[in-house]
Amino acid sequence: MSFDLENPYLDIEVDDLVLGLYETEGVRKITELSRQVRSLLNLKTNTIRYRFSSNSNIHAKLKDVTFYENKKQFESLALRFIKLLNKINGISKRDIEAEIQILFYHVTIKRNHSSKFLLKELEDLTFQVFMKIHYFSEQDLYDHPSFLKTLIQIAIQACKTRKNMNHAFSEFYAELGENYHNLEKEFISIVPEKVIKNEKRKIKRLSEELMS
Repeated sequence: MSFDLENPYLDIEVDDLVLGLYETEGVRKITELSRQVRSLLNLKTNTIRYRFSSNSNIHAKLKDVTFYENKKQFESLALRFIKLLNKINGISKRDIEAEIQILFYHVTIKRNHSSKFLLKELEDLTFQVFMKIHYFSEQDLYDHPSFLKTLIQIAIQACKTRKNMNHAFSEFYAELGENYHNLEKEFISIVPEKVIKNEKRKIKRLSEELMS
């Protein structure tokens, strides 16, 4: 098919195409932000439910193969995420947010390919982390406090990352991170550390029993 560059309708069609792309991107962003808010509220709900729960159901949760496999996948993903943050942070005294800004400088000003690769890897891992957090936020986690705490703590780090990599929504992620910080404080206030340690020992023992 040939195009007539003098065709007055061509500009309209191109404008409609660009507008459509912007609308699609806008919907995607709104969906993402909505998902982030739901994840936070769901984790907060699980924290509140833990406060009023009378017993734990860890044994049943360990028998839930899908949940257990997803939990192991998340723990592996979270480990990769934290290792990458540590790699970016290096031996400097700066926090990760400052290091990300330095990476952006190296990419935009110095055209450094290794920095570009690190940023891309960090962006991909952060996205995967948030998706997994959302998945687990919709599960019953109030009887699994140690894992719930881990999700909240990883979410805090992911918010720091996204805040500095997504400038259009940096304020949103800054506020989201602050809300996760507050949730972590609330969680710590109602879940003693000895409960976390006891749960980890119980999970280890039950896991060994199920594997035997």
